[in-house]
Amino acid sequence: MPSNTLTELQTGRIKWYRIDKNFGFLLADSGDEIFVHHSDLIYTGLGNCEHQRGFCGRALALLPDEQQAELRERFTTRRLQQLLEGARVKFRVVQTVKGFEARSVRRA
Repeated sequence: MPSNTLTELQTGRIKWYRIDKNFGFLLADSGDEIFVHHSDLIYTGLGNCEHQRGFCGRALALLPDEQQAELRERFTTRRLQQLLEGARVKFRVVQTVKGFEARSVRRA
């Protein structure tokens, strides 16, 4: 049954995220796969999103500082997506008619 109730803060990692599609999936430490949409990534003002050019400031904010610096020097969309895979994150989960969805996703 769908619910608007958010869970307690959870941790996990990014399973995959597609910049051009604005979504991906997280793998919670519990083993659950959870859908994540671009709009639910916590944005810290590190850069504007320019999806048509393959850049997403919200996704970049999920990476550790040293990886962000690396990407600023030599950015490619492919490299951003590679670095996102496996990145540790914190998030809350809500049950929707389509399944579990992550909310308030930020780096761990």
